[in-house]
Amino acid sequence: MFRMERIRYAWLSIQLDSPKLGCIPIRPFLIFGSSLGTFITLSYLVTEPLTIRNVILCALGASFNVCLVYGALKYNDKALKYGQMFVIFLMIISTALLCFMPVSVTGFISSDYHKYYKLKLRMTKSKN
Repeated sequence: MFRMERIRYAWLSIQLDSPKLGCIPIRPFLIFGSSLGTFITLSYLVTEPLTIRNVILCALGASFNVCLVYGALKYNDKALKYGQMFVIFLMIISTALLCFMPVSVTGFISSDYHKYYKLKLRMTKSKN
């Protein structure tokens, strides 16, 4: 009996409004922003000199944006959840850097290491 009711009402669907951020629909905005991010990441990889750091950061950025585009296009909750976890991970790393960078910079300045570093650069330039 339950199966008959299910088949009978299968053509009815719930018409929900798409979520919006102010007046902007989120799904098209996410697709556009992630596509733009993928192109920017790949263009940065092409225009900048190849270093290990640039390749790793561009690979992470491109994979993040591709994951968001795929999740938004295919309504894949798992891909969007991975993107959310990546953003949370980056927020934790950024908070840690925000806490430790002032201590590192003030320690660098108070030890006068920057003066010795500049002197070392001058000495190596004068030898060449």
